Amino acid sequence: MKEVWKYTFDDGVKLELNLPIGATIRHVDSQKAYGDRNDKVHLWIELDVDWEVECEGEGIRTFYLIATGERIPPKAMYIGSAKCCNGNEVWHVYEIPID
Repeated sequence: MKEVWKYTFDDGVKLELNLPIGATIRHVDSQKAYGDRNDKVHLWIELDVDWEVECEGEGIRTFYLIATGERIPPKAMYIGSAKCCNGNEVWHVYEIPID
């Protein structure tokens, strides 16, 4: 069965997720949680919830937040962008493929 789950860039600019093969990023945006002062960037990912990890490291995907004007790492693939802080900041999400 498939569902859409939300993942948050809580602290810092790197997000490592153990995802099933075929998981698809459906949306990138910012949201402010109740009581928080600042927005956080989130990924909404469609995935198969019946998937089980068979071995450690399988399905690890790495995402980075890149600020406007920062260098983009080699081989990085663009995922989406999100406005934060009332539109004063824009963060861009890139995925770094595992070789």
